[in-house]
Amino acid sequence: MKNSSKVQSAYRHGKKICAYCGIALPDQKDREREHVVARAFFDPHNIPSDIIIVASCKTCNHGDKSSLNDDEDYTASVMIANRFSSNHPVAKARLDEQGPFMSAVRKGKGGPAHLGRSMIWADIFTESGIWLGKRQGFPFDAPRVERVMEKIARGLHFHVTGEVVPAHFRGRVRLFIGPNGEPDKQTFAALMQLAGTEPKWERCPIQILGDNVFCYCAARDPDSNHSVWFLQFYNGSHQAMVTFH
Repeated sequence: MKNSSKVQSAYRHGKKICAYCGIALPDQKDREREHVVARAFFDPHNIPSDIIIVASCKTCNHGDKSSLNDDEDYTASVMIANRFSSNHPVAKARLDEQGPFMSAVRKGKGGPAHLGRSMIWADIFTESGIWLGKRQGFPFDAPRVERVMEKIARGLHFHVTGEVVPAHFRGRVRLFIGPNGEPDKQTFAALMQLAGTEPKWERCPIQILGDNVFCYCAARDPDSNHSVWFLQFYNGSHQAMVTFH
């Protein structure tokens, strides 16, 4: 499995096809440049030079019945508003830039329309089960976040291997939220073992973008093309494991 490089060309592998569905895109007008990890996750004033871009058809880039762009914005907002992301400078800066608009969400006083309207009171417990009272928060729309994680993993698959995830493969997403700290090789290794990877599988070592805003690693079976992708955001405060088989 090839490692990521600083050359983030939309046609890195010389294939004029959609990185997500594989449809041929011979004409320039049919091709769109898609950020595998949306710009919404990064500092808008300092987008990393190695941000990953692939070629995409219009349907895969924007979605069909539901807007994938809206899902990406929602996912970034949820991650930034979560208290576990507050130790990351980019997440904190983005929260501060949006002032009461997003900080109110974290403090339980309201927030952007797509989150603020759904604020609820929830019981808070310690790990040992002691009730700490109620705090305001917002429901976590896991399916929307899972769609974004799967799309990111599909884009990474093409970026790293030059191949589209087979159409008949299903993507399975597991989300992990909580404090974790710096990207950790042992954590990734443990997740790989949990996923049941074999020694023969090709490995993609940890790749980091944008001051640990996002990092990933992967393992892939060259025979079956089954693969597992591990994604981390904001120093590991949000993680996802995506498997394709």
